Amino acid sequence: MSEPVDWEIPARARPKPQDFGIDLERTLSAVLSLHARVPDEAFTASTLGTDRSGNGIVIGADGLVLTIGYLITEAEEVWLFSTDGKATPAHVVGYDRETGFDPSSRAPVPGSPELLTPGEIAERVAAEAAALAAAAGAAGLAAVTEEAAPRSWQSLDEHSERVRDQAAALLAALGPAISAEAGQAAIIAGYLHDAGKAHPSWQDALCALADESQADAIAAGRPWAKSGTTAISGPLKFAGGAGFRHELASLLLIDGPLHPLLAASADPDLTRFLVLAHHGKLRIHVSDPGNLAISPNGEAMSRKILGLEQGATDGIPAMLGQPATTLLVDLGQFYPGPDRSWTGTVRGLLDKYGPFILAYLETVVRMADWRASGGRELP
Repeated sequence: MSEPVDWEIPARARPKPQDFGIDLERTLSAVLSLHARVPDEAFTASTLGTDRSGNGIVIGADGLVLTIGYLITEAEEVWLFSTDGKATPAHVVGYDRETGFDPSSRAPVPGSPELLTPGEIAERVAAEAAALAAAAGAAGLAAVTEEAAPRSWQSLDEHSERVRDQAAALLAALGPAISAEAGQAAIIAGYLHDAGKAHPSWQDALCALADESQADAIAAGRPWAKSGTTAISGPLKFAGGAGFRHELASLLLIDGPLHPLLAASADPDLTRFLVLAHHGKLRIHVSDPGNLAISPNGEAMSRKILGLEQGATDGIPAMLGQPATTLLVDLGQFYPGPDRSWTGTVRGLLDKYGPFILAYLETVVRMADWRASGGRELP
């Protein structure tokens, strides 16, 4: 075995400070090494690891350092290392998932692409033309502002179709380098993502927000996906104070009575994952620490997870072209053990697609949901 060689960059290949109009040594010293430690039980531990290393850049005289988000997500310990080897403990100041590193800014990140519909492009061109005309002193230009029409309650069927169509249009516009199988699975996930909202717990909570004058009509029109502008503002309140998650109910429904809709997916497990993960709350581990029982082998397991109890039966109204049915809650795949393991399913997807494609497709479904909810035209 050969001895290791202590190699360094040849002097002729090194940057010369006199060749630059900046303090090169000071500039390079602003680049720091970063090491973060994340708890084993953290949500991102199984995908991003518990020991994360990378770099950061000093961007403020007060020691503010900019780094990539995943390095410090859920970190309980952060260390910075300077070029001379000095170690300094650090703490996370802020992380804004919408706008990037600047929590004080609500504007888009400069240079990021825009996805505009033809109607939005026309509106922008018209606005720019109007601004030019006004600047040139054109007379007689009047702008008429119409009051926005109230938003109506949106049925579950209508919203599901809109999200499906938005997902398909986004993938067509973006043209990502993914397989047709993965894209088709994401589109079907867009159609099925909110199926769990048909569960009576979610419908009861949503319909409770209806204005008293509309209460009977709203109750008769179930299932709904979105409330209208006439609804009472405020969070959904579930019976018994349960922390109900409709994404989990969606997964159980497509695993159960709505399975014929899932069967159309080229990769059913990928569709199942995207349905469960579309709000970013549930991915690899699904549990409810507040409702624990003890399994026969002595392990703690959850009899009730996020408002859904093992073995319970719930009536589900007709939706998505399927007749009214009954959901028999089966939480077995979330219990410890090798059989029907949800964690094992997701790890298989990670092996097949990798974390970045899974994250990309999750984002596509979420963007499709946002655009459909906002009434956007197809891109």
